[in-house]
Amino acid sequence: MKNLLGVLAFGLLSANIAHANLLTNGGFETGNFTGWTVTDSSNYTTVASTGAFGYNSQSGNYFASLGATPNPGTVTQNVATVAGGTYSISFWLASNGQTPNSFSVSWNGSTLLDLTNIAVQPYTQYTLEGVASGSTSTLTFSEMDNPSYLALDSVNVTRVPEPAAVALFGIGLLGLVAARRKS
Repeated sequence: MKNLLGVLAFGLLSANIAHANLLTNGGFETGNFTGWTVTDSSNYTTVASTGAFGYNSQSGNYFASLGATPNPGTVTQNVATVAGGTYSISFWLASNGQTPNSFSVSWNGSTLLDLTNIAVQPYTQYTLEGVASGSTSTLTFSEMDNPSYLALDSVNVTRVPEPAAVALFGIGLLGLVAARRKS
């Protein structure tokens, strides 16, 4: 029975590790862009505290305030990945509806989401998937809002467990349960 509990604990721990956020400072809770590279020639893209620019944070105390006016800006982070692995990219985005605005997400240069003139929306969760082409993948948010700001918060990148690994774990667990019942 102890062996079975140990295997269960290991399986649950492994599942949680597979879902750990691979980003640094995905919620911007350092109060700055630690871990991120920001390109914004007009310096309007900032990390703001809840209540700034008419937005609260989605969680925590800070969020990324995106308003690279008049030129588009980018917020980028390189992520350690396994070539061929599938990764889930999730984030929360809010808009006060002022236009023109645009927001796009790319993974290793491939556009996963492209929004233009986003209407008023409270924080809305988006979940996308990307495949790693090497040991490092690049997540890029491109944004522009003139004359206002978009709000980005709670960015997560996690590895999607391979179905074969999950199936093998399940088969092994069933085998252990069956063996335990026989004894």
